[in-house]
Parts: sequence; C-alpha cells; structure tokens
Amino acid sequence: MDLIHSSEYQLMLIQLFRVSLDNQLFNTNGATYSKIVVLSRSICTINSHHLRHGLFDTNDRQTDGQEEFNSSHTSQGLLQLEITAFSQLLKGRTNFERDFLPSSKILTFTSLLSEIVNIRAFHSICSYKCSTGTLLPPPNCLKKSGHFSSYFINFVMYTTQFYRLMVRHLGLCRLLKCVPVKYDANLGKIVSIDNPQDIKIFRAQCIISLVYIIAMFLNLCMGPLTVPQKFQGVTFFGIYVLLLSCKWNYHLDIATIQVINSFVQFEKSLDKGQETLKISIQSKLMVFLLEILHYSVTGFAGVFCLLLLDPCFPPLILSMSRHCETIKWMDFGPEICILVFDTWMAAQAICAGTMWCFYVLFVGISCILNYLQILSSKMAHAQKLVEHKLCIRTYRQVNILEKMFNGSLMARISPAVITVIPAMQIISQYVSATMHDQIAMPGFLI
Repeated sequence: MDLIHSSEYQLMLIQLFRVSLDNQLFNTNGATYSKIVVLSRSICTINSHHLRHGLFDTNDRQTDGQEEFNSSHTSQGLLQLEITAFSQLLKGRTNFERDFLPSSKILTFTSLLSEIVNIRAFHSICSYKCSTGTLLPPPNCLKKSGHFSSYFINFVMYTTQFYRLMVRHLGLCRLLKCVPVKYDANLGKIVSIDNPQDIKIFRAQCIISLVYIIAMFLNLCMGPLTVPQKFQGVTFFGIYVLLLSCKWNYHLDIATIQVINSFVQFEKSLDKGQETLKISIQSKLMVFLLEILHYSVTGFAGVFCLLLLDPCFPPLILSMSRHCETIKWMDFGPEICILVFDTWMAAQAICAGTMWCFYVLFVGISCILNYLQILSSKMAHAQKLVEHKLCIRTYRQVNILEKMFNGSLMARISPAVITVIPAMQIISQYVSATMHDQIAMPGFLI
C-alpha cells in the first residue's frame, strides 16, 4: 500500500491511464470495468484528495473547485517519461521495468500495471476528473506524444454517403416486391409495408424460394449429374442459400430497418462540435464499391443467357431433366416458362439478399467504426466536465447502436456470410485446380 500512496507513482499510474485511453485498449466487459473502478479508487489519491467518479454517480454534485490538483506534479518531463514508458510497454519491450522503475518497486508496480493493461474498460475512465475537469492530457500534450497529429478526422456517415444508394436499391426491390419494407418520403425513413397484398406476395416469395433451394439440394444429391457438375452446381447453390438467408423475413421482423433508422437518427443528433470533418478514403472506396455492386445486381440476367447457352447447367431446374440436352428454344413450350421462372427467382433473390448484406452488414460496420473515431476525437478535445458527460452519453448511444446492429445480424446474415462464402471459395478453388479439364466452357469460367 506504500506504493499506492506514493504521489509519484500515483501520478504515473494516472498518466498511464491517460495514454492507455489513446491506444484504445478497451471493451465494455462489466466485470473488468468494476475492477478498474476499484483499482482507480485505490490509486487516485493525490494530496489527500480523491478523484471521485462523478460522471456515473448521480448523487455527485462536486464542482471543479472542490477537486484541487497539485500542478507541481504535472511536469512536462514526467509526462513525457510516462508516455514513453507506456509506449514501450505496448511495443512489448521486456526491459520496461529495468529502464523506468526502481528495482525495489518493480514487483508491486508491475502487478498494478498489469491490472491496468489487461483491463479493457472503455474511455469512461476519463470520468475521473481533476481541476481541469479531465483526466486526459491537454491537446498539445497529445499532439506532442503523437497520438493526435491534427484536429481533422475522416468520417463515414450513413446519411451523407450511403442513404441515397440504399433508397435507390430499395426502389428496385419494391418493383419486384421482394422486401417487406419501403421508403416513406414524408417521414424520411424506412418503414414496414402495410398493404396486405404486398405482404402476401412477399411471404409467397419466401416460401417459393425455400422450396426452390430444397429442389436444388435434392438435384445435387440425387439428380442425374456427374461429379464435376455437382461441384459446379454447389457454388450456385451456396449463392442462393446466402441470398435467401439475408432475405428471409417471413414474420416481418423490423430489426434491420430499426438499425438503419437508428443510424440516421443518431447522426442527426450527433454534435460534431468544432471538428472539421472530411470524407475519408475508406468512405470513397465504400461508395465506389456499392455503386459497382448496385449495377452488378442486374447480373440476374446472366442466368437467362446462361440457360439459353446451356439448358443443363446445374443446379437449375432444367438440369433435373434427363433430356435437357435436346431442348430447343425455337418453339414455345414449358421450357420457356421454366427459363423465365429461373430468371425471376434469380432477380428477386439477388435484389433482396444484397439489400441487407450491402446496406446493413457492410455499411453498418463502416459507420460503427466511424462513430468510435468521432468519439475518440471528441474526447481528445474535451476540457470541461460537461463535455466529458456528452462524450459518455454519445458512447452509450453508440453502444446501443452496436448491440442493435449485432442483434439484427446474428440470427441469419452473419452466420450465412461467415460460413457460405469461405465454403464456396474453398470448393471453387478445389474444382479449378483438379477438374479444369472436365468442365466445358463457359461453365468453368462461371
């Protein structure tokens, strides 16, 4: 306990907290957060004044004048020493204790320091405030330590970059009636469809798509296909499974549209303060990618052309017939109807599946990361207690968004993406390496 009450080492621990904030070594684990609170209460005693955690205690009504902080302890040299020490620790230097600590204090200090480093609570530790209303170093110290080189941050916003693309894609989906949502121009947000006929059409499409995929699976397992054809058909089967998993919403769950609307509402209420925001390269690349993906949705027409060239292409319906090689497109017959049906199935599956995969999964990840970047920038410039309270409130909002985002994906979209896509890549590479001479063109290229 002598070490804990040593003002020099108390200050070093607090400054290490400061630097650890900028290295973002945090998560929101409740157990580890309680540990860091207990540890902080033990070490944050300087000149007989405790740094009380006022931002989480609703009964805390202290003023900044009640929390005097001895400025003699905040010398620039000591701050630079602590920043250097912690940066070396982050780089994995084994001689950290020898270089920066007296040998008599190594064991006790190392045990305390390991608690700090291993505990990954969020930036809420900044709620322990001193006379300046902040536990973070002032912005000039942060700039000198290299953690923030400028006040400019890059941003990726749903409302400014992606919303118009999503509304455009949604218009194509509504044309095919393959999603249970629509854009309400009066409210300016995505809402569930309320037309009973549209709901029946969407549910019928879900059932038909499920039966269609089951028929594909049975064709691959028991149909008149050779081994190369089965491997070739597995990739198309995987694509349809992935798209149906993203599209499936028979019970009209509103979780995904709640996520999109919450992103938009959060960005409207997000106060950017004095920060200068600019479009990042990440944002530009994501917009460019979504533009390409939007026009690639028209690739369902390729199914029509493919069947015209090869009616036996697995695992589509015509390949179930043993006489598919003799099909002629000169006369109107059931083959034409099946061709149109396969094309329609591909169109509604691609449009609906990519809607949620692109604009919830891909865009959502970019936006969540950007919100954390904006929050980190705000914390770096916060000087007053009220500004830190706003940062904590913003973090809690981002935390709620993140939980909603994960909850909307974990049932169908995320499991399908992380299992089907790697499986298709493995199978495709295996077929390309071992059966390239057994699959005729254009099937091999596809």
